[in-house]
Amino acid sequence: MGWNLSRQGAEVVFIDALQPGEGVTNWSFAWVNASNKTVRKSYFDLNVAGMAAHRELAGTIGPDSWWFPSGHLRWADDPAAEMKLLETAELLASWEYRVEVFTGAEARRLEPALAMPGEVPVVCYPDEAWVHGRHLVSSLVGRAVEAGAELRSGTAVCDISTRTEGSVRTVALSDGTRLDVDIVVNAAGPHAANVAALVARQLPMRREPGLVTRIDCARVPIGRVMHAPHIEIRPDGDASMVLHSREIDALIDTGEDPSELARMLHESARNVVPELGSSRIAETRTAHRPIPADGFPSVGGVPSVPGYYEAVSHSGITSARSSAGYWPRRSSAGGETRCWRTSARNGSLPDSPGERQVEGVEPLARHSTSGEEQDRALSAWSRTWSGVRRRETPGSPPGSGSPSCPGP
Repeated sequence: MGWNLSRQGAEVVFIDALQPGEGVTNWSFAWVNASNKTVRKSYFDLNVAGMAAHRELAGTIGPDSWWFPSGHLRWADDPAAEMKLLETAELLASWEYRVEVFTGAEARRLEPALAMPGEVPVVCYPDEAWVHGRHLVSSLVGRAVEAGAELRSGTAVCDISTRTEGSVRTVALSDGTRLDVDIVVNAAGPHAANVAALVARQLPMRREPGLVTRIDCARVPIGRVMHAPHIEIRPDGDASMVLHSREIDALIDTGEDPSELARMLHESARNVVPELGSSRIAETRTAHRPIPADGFPSVGGVPSVPGYYEAVSHSGITSARSSAGYWPRRSSAGGETRCWRTSARNGSLPDSPGERQVEGVEPLARHSTSGEEQDRALSAWSRTWSGVRRRETPGSPPGSGSPSCPGP
């Protein structure tokens, strides 16, 4: 989003208490998909749009070391889970989503390192992918800076002031800097409620921690994202893999030592991919998923606070590119706007509000679908963009502000 705005002539400042991509982005499973988004058709459509937007982005900036469209395999080890898996595949096929079903024996032709029964049904989603989140963020921020954006890392947002009529006015940083603003984009992930509180907005968030482990291996023996029984696995470069499991996540609050949970993940991965027997655990982290209380993205402007926007979503890797389309476009009447994208983290800010339905976000920007509704949303944001201008503050220094499932 910051990259898009900088390309359109906006004056963008990135604010991050860490370095770009080092937070929850670096500890995401980063699986680009819509097969796991069937709770609502509009939410599925949003994620399909996100997948297409990633493919378009790869064509624009090059896939380099961030985009890996190698497909996704999924199978189960008990009859009930297997039936649910096949029912979901049938539903997705009815929504014209590409699905193929193999036997375990056929799947092993694609991924010879797997250990699975030859007769087990394996669902393949050939259009899905994984993303190296840190590399992607680094690339986009770098390109935005080349286009004139500014990066302020290692500093956090500690206050946002508003004018009498309620619109955002300034952003105060932990290093003592105060920036004049036209627009603030809250992209602070699991800390988004803290930033929202600075404009007196309640943004209820779920508490949903997830534990991710990286393992080092001499050679990555698989080429795809996989949801195997009890374990999720994907490559993470030439000599690293990422492991995750919802079953292990359920043990996070039991007091179990994270190193023991990582060991359990590692053992499950070796059961599925025996070649990982000589691999070793490199790093483990528990991160908190940025999920609004209703489970859906909170993306767009908040009418009660003009100039304040949110980009808060679980599956942010998948939806980030499509969500970028719901932001104000540069005014055709000329002029520039200074935009601050904050991914600030500040543990001293108040805890997030209780579990409530998220309210106050412009409806066109939430749970949006493609087609006519998307066109209305983009039109609305275009009108919003035409109403803002860059302001000059006297005395402010410049810049203050085979089977067809693809091969690995």
